Amino acid sequence: MLMSKGKVEKQFTWKNCAGIPEQHTAKDCGYFIMRYMKDIAEDKNLDFFSKWERRGKATYTQQHIDAVRTEWAKFAVKTYM
Repeated sequence: MLMSKGKVEKQFTWKNCAGIPEQHTAKDCGYFIMRYMKDIAEDKNLDFFSKWERRGKATYTQQHIDAVRTEWAKFAVKTYM
């Protein structure tokens, strides 16, 4: 832990992920990142890193990317319209 101005801050250890899903096109970059972040955030067992290590050169399917697009669009319509 780090102390600064009376505050306690947690120290984080960054970990490189082996076997992360491969992105095939540049146009899906944002959706790809959102899907990857969603997988990490929803991992209740905290085994995300070992799961991707086992998958090797796995990729997200078009259905994975479309699911993120749909979820984002529903959120945007509900929030801003």
